[in-house]
Amino acid sequence: MATTGRPVLPGTAGTSEIWGSGEYRNYVSDMMTSFGAEYNRRRELENALEQPVVETHGAPLQVELCGLYALDNAQQHHTAQYELVLDPKPTPVLRRGLPFFCAARFHRQFDPARDAIKLVFAFGPKPAVTKGTRVILPVTDKKELTSDKNKWDVRIHHQDGNDITFQVQIPASAQVGIWKCIVRTHPAGQREPVNVFKCEDDIYVLFNPWCEGESLLISGVASIQDMFAEDGVYLEDEQLRQEHVLNETGKVWIGSYRQPKGHRWVFGQFDDVVLPATMFLLELSKLKHADRGSPVQMARAISAMINSLDEDGLIEGNWGGKYEDGIAPHAWTGSVAILEKFLKEGGRPVKYGQCWVFSAVVVTVCRALGIPCRSVTNYVSAHDTNSSLTVDKYFDRLGEEIQGGPDGDCFDSCWNFHVWNELWMARPDLPLGYGGWQIIDATPQEASDGKYMGYLHNNAT
Repeated sequence: MATTGRPVLPGTAGTSEIWGSGEYRNYVSDMMTSFGAEYNRRRELENALEQPVVETHGAPLQVELCGLYALDNAQQHHTAQYELVLDPKPTPVLRRGLPFFCAARFHRQFDPARDAIKLVFAFGPKPAVTKGTRVILPVTDKKELTSDKNKWDVRIHHQDGNDITFQVQIPASAQVGIWKCIVRTHPAGQREPVNVFKCEDDIYVLFNPWCEGESLLISGVASIQDMFAEDGVYLEDEQLRQEHVLNETGKVWIGSYRQPKGHRWVFGQFDDVVLPATMFLLELSKLKHADRGSPVQMARAISAMINSLDEDGLIEGNWGGKYEDGIAPHAWTGSVAILEKFLKEGGRPVKYGQCWVFSAVVVTVCRALGIPCRSVTNYVSAHDTNSSLTVDKYFDRLGEEIQGGPDGDCFDSCWNFHVWNELWMARPDLPLGYGGWQIIDATPQEASDGKYMGYLHNNAT
């Protein structure tokens, strides 16, 4: 199976203060506890709603409950197929670059002259305004949302007595993952006293391949085409979006170039265990929360977290032929069983996988997150271990092969086949024209700077 040396993922190398902090450990522990509780609740069909927690500090306007309209928002956000949305207690699954509706009921009618309302959205264990992981939106009397879709915004959509429906805009560059919503109220013109209401629901925000950029007119200058309000994974062709984002089944090709074989696979990206398991895997990848709005950074993290080396990720590879203490790679026919086993067993790597299994699960995770993705199979696949761009073997004067070559770094080989992935995204980190299908390889084959990490390679021609 072929690969190349890969650079260490920026933002993940070394030990950042946050990864060793008690706050981070508590954040990951709470996340896993929450996923486990939700998994059991769904399986037992316990539909009772728990009362939200209200911290009252004497504020004149108090929140009694909030609603996030998961089912209604899902239609516009192309997320109506997610089982989390269809659950008896729906979880909001939204795509960035689009507005959504939510509502709050107060203990009395809102009076703008007397009351101030702020919606706060937080991401990760240590949200910060400066990093874009904490957003504070004051509610005003504005009638329309801002036209700049790279900004968060809020407006009152409708008020009926004590109930207010808000429309909130998610920017096209927002971090992808679980956001939390807090409603803060206080007297107008004063900072205190403050009433804080924490909405209990997780809000999943995903990439949006439907989010197209716009032309931006700059003060009398001719209109220029800019990456304005465009998601980095925007894919113009609707047929390609249907195939590489929404399609739940397919084949991963194995075998040989003389006898190729399509291994049927159920990707199942909309299953209720996929997004929770993916969120936990992202925590294992230690990708900085502020960087989780970049499809480039997320792709590199995904390629590393799918295999179990270094990060204790999802799947343990095994090419030895002995699978008695796990499940043989050929026995898997879908990703959901793997992710479900991982989630139920507390994040323990699942045994076993090989390249087509790694690739198929990457498809599931990427499509679940909204990144267009497909598997690619290469037959007679060369593995160049010393970056010579050739498959080399060395022999001494007696015709005996020199293992490792004269420098001990050449262990080139050819495999019957190898499977990796292509993801569709813009590449703002590269010169213009290098966006499009990008290659990642989640199969752990060789270390890069001491880590078994997948890589991101441009496939432009």
